[in-house]
Amino acid sequence: MAKALSIQTHPDKELARMLHMMRPSVYKDPNHKPKMAIALTEFKALCGFVSMEELKDVLSVPEITELVGNDEARKIIWTRELNGYMNAKAVMQSAFIKLMSANKDVISTLVSKLKNRLEAENKAN
Repeated sequence: MAKALSIQTHPDKELARMLHMMRPSVYKDPNHKPKMAIALTEFKALCGFVSMEELKDVLSVPEITELVGNDEARKIIWTRELNGYMNAKAVMQSAFIKLMSANKDVISTLVSKLKNRLEAENKAN
């Protein structure tokens, strides 16, 4: 494979059936298409997905900082990509692992908290 593939979403079996019923000209098959990729050689996934500066912007959202953890957030804020690629990589990897392995109940609580905060800010404006 010479170039990266685009990120795609795939419906589960129930959604695939429903989409096919609603728009058969677009969703030609009522079956879901689960995919799996197995690397035969070393590869990089999500290469260039987000820069350190973009990640720092995301951490301006208090609920995200709470999910990642204050210590991890501080590390990200004080890490500069130019001052050591490996250090920046390790810090970003640690934050990614925390986000992806977060407890479902914690995520649900923080999403509700974020929603309530944004609604309150919207009413205030």
